[in-house]
Amino acid sequence: PSSGVVTGTTLTCSATATDPDDGAITPTYAWTVGSNSVGTGSSYTVSSSDTDVGDIITCTATATDSIGNATTSSATVTVENTAPTLSTVTIMPNSGVYNDVTLTCTASVSDPDESVSIVYDWGQNGNSLATGSSLDLSSYGILPQDTITCTSSVSDSDGGSDSQIVSVSINN
Repeated sequence: PSSGVVTGTTLTCSATATDPDDGAITPTYAWTVGSNSVGTGSSYTVSSSDTDVGDIITCTATATDSIGNATTSSATVTVENTAPTLSTVTIMPNSGVYNDVTLTCTASVSDPDESVSIVYDWGQNGNSLATGSSLDLSSYGILPQDTITCTSSVSDSDGGSDSQIVSVSINN
């Protein structure tokens, strides 16, 4: 692809070459990021260990005839950001919750481009309450039938983000 290239994308380079004396010549391929060689062959899978968001990946095809004359052609793509993705967001305990327990919010995050940290924001009936992965309900004026939410959010250094909300109801 020429756009939408992110970590994990497999790129394919293809070229044809002919020579008046040799006929069809099979080219060789070299993949580079800046001045660093990252692969050979007609395909390359974008790796976070080889690239950063914004890097330019170049595929150079070289065809060499039987007497050593060579010609090259190149194509480039730019690595784009992969936004972080949250999953498995939970509040524990999630049932039988009374206003004197401590709740814990957990989530998993995936971002193949970089390490990111999850931020947890707690709310009570739509109003902001506290931050952090746990919340001691006995420290707040929590009433039966209140709804407590945990908003898990994550942002990366290239502007990608994700958030998810989970909630529990307080028992009487």
